[in-house]
Amino acid sequence: MYDRSEDGDFRVTDPARIAELYNRKRLFYTEGTLYEYLRFEDLRADLFPRVRRLMANRNPDHPWLALDDRQMLAKAGLYKRDFQTGKEGYTLAAALLFGQDEVIAQIVPHHRIDALVRRQDLDRYDDRLDVRTNLIEAYVLLMEFIGKHLPDSFYLEGTTRVSLRDKIFREVVANILVHREYTNARPTTLVIYSDRVEAENANVPHHSPGPMQLDNFSPYPKNPSIAKFFLQLGRVDELGSGILNITKYLPRYVRGAAPRFVDGNVFQTVLPLAVYPLGEVADLWLSYLDLSVSESDRQMTRQLAVGQDLRTLLDNPERLAYELGTSWVQKGNRLNLEKHTSDDEIPAFTNWQGLSLAQKGNKLLSIRLRNMVATLLVCLEPRPLIEVMQLLDFTSRSRFKTGYTDALIQRGLLALTLPAIPSSPNQRYQTTIRGRNFLSGG
Repeated sequence: MYDRSEDGDFRVTDPARIAELYNRKRLFYTEGTLYEYLRFEDLRADLFPRVRRLMANRNPDHPWLALDDRQMLAKAGLYKRDFQTGKEGYTLAAALLFGQDEVIAQIVPHHRIDALVRRQDLDRYDDRLDVRTNLIEAYVLLMEFIGKHLPDSFYLEGTTRVSLRDKIFREVVANILVHREYTNARPTTLVIYSDRVEAENANVPHHSPGPMQLDNFSPYPKNPSIAKFFLQLGRVDELGSGILNITKYLPRYVRGAAPRFVDGNVFQTVLPLAVYPLGEVADLWLSYLDLSVSESDRQMTRQLAVGQDLRTLLDNPERLAYELGTSWVQKGNRLNLEKHTSDDEIPAFTNWQGLSLAQKGNKLLSIRLRNMVATLLVCLEPRPLIEVMQLLDFTSRSRFKTGYTDALIQRGLLALTLPAIPSSPNQRYQTTIRGRNFLSGG
């Protein structure tokens, strides 16, 4: 058996990998697996009144409130008939939402959400919550754990005070519960560090593996019955809204923060709790690139966040500038922004350190990559093409578009503010979230 990817065809022999491959190719959702001998008595009767209260709070006239418990489960698609085999029964989704803990443990013994705080003790944990219960209660337990360990901040939306913490983390918690692949034995984790929160859940990827382009992504349903039920409870909105809401509210909770979502067999969510700006390193690179910008543009560049892997160098601006430039070369290779540069062609820091400002930029980056980086920097603020060209001393519009802006747009690093009207006189070019991550070394 072979798995085809962007890098080639690879033989698969590991049973877990074969199962992942099968899940990617199957035409049905595993949450819909029927259990003929799963009885109504195996479900938690005490959860139904709680569910009805949540529905009534959201919509007092909700049509499901007039149904009895069994009818509600059928209406939600948690009890159904297989039209190919004629079998009837409750589904895996029903067990996960309403099942007694012992029943869930028998059907999916690996079901577990491990919530940890790792601020002082990074090897083990400062606090821990091990959740092995139904999804309705798991949501509440995880939100309480987050409320215990993360601060909230005052924020007005219009004239109404809202909890930014709850706005953001209700989406994180709902995502790891609703979108997890429950036939995969990998446990779901939620880890609170001093500078970030990381969440991981087993996943069946439907996009190319790697960081998601938040400016342009297509959501794909993972567990539609579970998602539908959470929607009735007011715990999720429409498909794809979780990522959009996190992206909207996180910069208001942590100034300058940008979330990171990585798709793959494990879906990873990373939310910064602290942002470390480039500061004087941005000034150094503006000098290396010989790029003259206004003071407001300079300040915007200084506010770019330093990528997580480079934060240990914050006390050494010159070394950080060097490593940041090196990261641009390596990412440029991966994105085919220029001809491949081998590690041997990158000057050693000790040799690079003694060069002049102009030489430092020229020695580390090719002319093409320098112009790419400069374009992304000046487009942190949306700009018309002619203004970008003037800042970079370009005169040929067609050459600049073909060689630079079009290439950056194709790779998701740059975007048009009016994509539906490319030739609009009001058209602007703006660096995307992915482009900002590129610049920050993230």
